[in-house]
Amino acid sequence: MLVTAQAAPHTTPTGLLVISKPARPVVASDPPSGRVFRTPPDLSAAQLAFTIDGAPQSLEYVDFNSAGDAFITFDDGPSLVAPGGFLKIRNLAGRAAGRFDAARDQWVSGPRSGLKQPKDIVVSPRAGLVIIADFGDATLKVFAGGARGDIAPRFITPDLGRTSAGPRRPWGLAYDESADRLIVGATDGTLVVFDRYLAGRGLGSYRVIVPTMQGQRAAANLHDLVYLPAQDTVLMVDVGAAIDRDQSNFDSDGAILVLSGIRQLTGEAPVRLRISGPKSLLGNPVGVAFDGSALFVADRARHTLMRFDGLLKLKGRRDLAPSAAVTVVAPESVMLIPPATR
Repeated sequence: MLVTAQAAPHTTPTGLLVISKPARPVVASDPPSGRVFRTPPDLSAAQLAFTIDGAPQSLEYVDFNSAGDAFITFDDGPSLVAPGGFLKIRNLAGRAAGRFDAARDQWVSGPRSGLKQPKDIVVSPRAGLVIIADFGDATLKVFAGGARGDIAPRFITPDLGRTSAGPRRPWGLAYDESADRLIVGATDGTLVVFDRYLAGRGLGSYRVIVPTMQGQRAAANLHDLVYLPAQDTVLMVDVGAAIDRDQSNFDSDGAILVLSGIRQLTGEAPVRLRISGPKSLLGNPVGVAFDGSALFVADRARHTLMRFDGLLKLKGRRDLAPSAAVTVVAPESVMLIPPATR
């Protein structure tokens, strides 16, 4: 996700969209999948805004193009070989019916697409392309914005480096179109930065940044992130080392990190702010959005969407309570509603 320089000073959004990803229903009382919620910026309530009946239901991350069309990744397509994909929902937030329409909307999935377990997605309006982080095979895949059906990517980034556990796997993405800079949040707690990503067709050189605090690694498993070009700063969430529900601290070891100087950094780099601890309520924070002043965090383990105000003014290690919060069933990602759909 990118927040442009025009997003600051603070301009209050009219609302946010939240992707809900509960566990697959087993009994009738289980919450259904394929739902999108809407909430005002004060997080006073969350209401169902859209359902994806008639299309894949296991939704992941969302981004918008300049026309207000939503692109949403999923991982339960019909192909066993490549069950991942992405939906393109025309003017999702402005739809009166609030349901997937096969005659109007479209989706990409299948063996030719190669999508295994897609996570974050970012749209490049100028290039007419979408970039997807595929956790399943540790690649980045780039598709045409108008793609539909089982279609191959325009190009692929096949290698993000290796860790002691195997290939480095991407999860979160932020793209600065004016600089053609792609920032990847990886599940080994690092950032991977491509400075001319589309120009190099995904095969250019990259820098690996290791966020630290007081000489120690500050993150274990990065997920979503926001880049602020005017401040050259990334706001990101770390789900922590406990990634399974049966592990201790699964719902309490999450964190928010703020790191500046992205254009030049490589290797170990101290974060300016790290928020974690019992007051923060951060357990498994997987999605973020930023409106120029407030950071909105989707925490799937806590079934909560939270708002943290004034983070850019803070430094050091903090256990900070959210400024506001609302209950949403298993929120996976959150996105500001763009002006075209208000």
